[in-house]
Amino acid sequence: LASRSIGNYSAATRARSPIVNRVESGWSSGYATRAVPSGTVSGSGTPANRGGTTTPPQLRGPLTMATTTTTAVVGQPWGPNAALLQNRLNSLAQQQQPPGPLPNPRVASTGLVQPQSQQQSQQTVSTSNGVEQGDVDTLLESLRQGISRRDENLRQQRQEGEQMSATVRAIQAEVMRLRHQLAQKKAHSVDRSFPRGERPSQPGLPPFYWAPTPEYANEFTVSGPNGQVVTKQGDFEDQGWVIPVAGTLKLVKGSIYRWALRIIKKCPHRPQLQFGLHGLNHEKPWRLVTTSRCSTSRDDDPWMDRPAGDLDIKEGDVVHLQVDMRQLHNHVATVEFAINDGPYEVCFDDVPISPTSPLVPVVSMGGDGSCVEVLGM
Repeated sequence: LASRSIGNYSAATRARSPIVNRVESGWSSGYATRAVPSGTVSGSGTPANRGGTTTPPQLRGPLTMATTTTTAVVGQPWGPNAALLQNRLNSLAQQQQPPGPLPNPRVASTGLVQPQSQQQSQQTVSTSNGVEQGDVDTLLESLRQGISRRDENLRQQRQEGEQMSATVRAIQAEVMRLRHQLAQKKAHSVDRSFPRGERPSQPGLPPFYWAPTPEYANEFTVSGPNGQVVTKQGDFEDQGWVIPVAGTLKLVKGSIYRWALRIIKKCPHRPQLQFGLHGLNHEKPWRLVTTSRCSTSRDDDPWMDRPAGDLDIKEGDVVHLQVDMRQLHNHVATVEFAINDGPYEVCFDDVPISPTSPLVPVVSMGGDGSCVEVLGM
């Protein structure tokens, strides 16, 4: 409050009024809050009674106790202008009502306020785009995880398949080994039930299977349930030469060995085909017989004619072989062969026997498609 006088009241008198002190200590609705010059109302030139007051700007709404309050302060009623003053106070109170809603902060670059519906639409589109982008990211992450799991499952299945294949191959190799081991034991035993040159009517399992050396592994194909069929793949690069493939049978001292070879096919343009014995790993001694004339060869010596004349072994013929390793004569082995149901004839009687190096059966081929099968005895 100002310290100047209000009407007939001085600052000292106002200080002694308990109501004025109350107003000064804390203004409340219904009490004067600011002194104005006598005879006027704040903000207008309308005459007022002595000691007139106006409503402070902090108050809102009409002052319902203005008459009573003024009477209490100045000691007399408002007089004939009470209604006019009351209307003026109410008008001022209405002008000081709280402002309307704040303007929309979203304003276009042109300075114009965007319509509320357009703003809501943009907000919806923005929210929708955000949700769709999040869904796409989630979907992509799910796809990546699914692909990773599928790749891991494929790797596991591939490893399991490889392990299964290795197990099957090991089992097959073991079965074949046991079969040939049994056949080899039978071949090692001295069989005296058949006189020399006589053959059993029902052949059994083949006594061995074919095993090309790594050097010539690509030259031959081994087939059959017991690996008993060998086929030459392509012509050998050197014209007029043949290459050997050995069987797994090991011929050692003290036994008689028998097996048979069926000539399944000869190459039309390179029909040369040989059978016989080699040392282990194709080392010497070499003892071979050719199918074209049944001529024989020892190591690096030239070919020798068959004493009884040439004999051509054709496709479909069966060659029966018998090797006596018992050293009954001069500590050497003898080799005999027979064609189909013909008699046995000696082709070699000087095969050296080594106590440390066994002999192996072989066939040699050079033309594409030449094929030989080993039969049991």
